Amino acid sequence: MIEGNLYTQLVRSYFDFLVTEFDFKLLELNIKHNIFYEVQYKDKTKKVIISYKNLSAHLMVVVSMSQNKELSGKADDVTVLSLDQLAINVSSYIDKAEIYLNDKFFSKFYANGKLEMDLLKAAKELRLCLRHFHKLELN
Repeated sequence: MIEGNLYTQLVRSYFDFLVTEFDFKLLELNIKHNIFYEVQYKDKTKKVIISYKNLSAHLMVVVSMSQNKELSGKADDVTVLSLDQLAINVSSYIDKAEIYLNDKFFSKFYANGKLEMDLLKAAKELRLCLRHFHKLELN
């Protein structure tokens, strides 16, 4: 189990590229006791949600986007992709050189324990996916 403040600190550190490279804004930090933690980032058309269920040790990263290019909050006009789905959709656009450069970008981090390793892996995957996000057809 991890404390909520440490979880949000790790997420903000590993996923800082969302702010510095992709112009996302930190939207929300949610800590529900010692049970559930969530960090949300948002740009004009996408929201990235990084959540963790502490009791079941389940990490989930999703990207939601609006069909009408603006996040309205209505469930019927928003598409949600898990990081796994997103990675599958963009994998054909990513080459070995890009993976190498991405690994180099994240080499400053040292993950300690399973959750930190999972967060770092998710951050690496998400950064690669967002670099090719504009190539996806999400209709």
